[in-house]
Amino acid sequence: MAALTNALQALGARAKQTVMRQPNAVKALHNAVRDAVEHHASELIKPGPQIDALLTAMSAVDAAALSIDDVQRPGACTYLGIVEHADYAIAAFVLAPHAKIPLHDHPNMTVLSSVISGSMRVTSFDVGADGKARRSESVLSSDDGPAALFPSVNNVHEFRAGDGGAVVLDVIVPPYDEDAGRA
Repeated sequence: MAALTNALQALGARAKQTVMRQPNAVKALHNAVRDAVEHHASELIKPGPQIDALLTAMSAVDAAALSIDDVQRPGACTYLGIVEHADYAIAAFVLAPHAKIPLHDHPNMTVLSSVISGSMRVTSFDVGADGKARRSESVLSSDDGPAALFPSVNNVHEFRAGDGGAVVLDVIVPPYDEDAGRA
């Protein structure tokens, strides 16, 4: 277990160094997220121009920008914390072929996601105005643009990586915080 923990910490440190090393799309995304949270936080809970601007910034980030083409996957799903701030997080998830992130939600959080390598099946659940659950499925790949998940839309979901695995870039506003009920 200690070896796995050390490997994950090394990967996370490497991902954080990416932001410092490369004045590129990752740094531009970080700046856009920081500015949006500082000046337009109340607008980040629904579709609108601030979300559109962040999705555009995410579109410029690819696997090469993250320098994770050669990441050794110590398990089915590896979390790479790129920026961890009290008000937001930017992270990548590296999923092995057919790996699954089980059904979960993001309470009171907005999550922007972009598959930057590989593909994955997304199964989402919503509750309609009539109180009935609705299920939707889609397959996302690096050819698709980023998508937004809001506190009340597609918030309950699961992922399954495709045959070649997947790398998913996430912007999470606000980040997980057990004390604030976001766990």
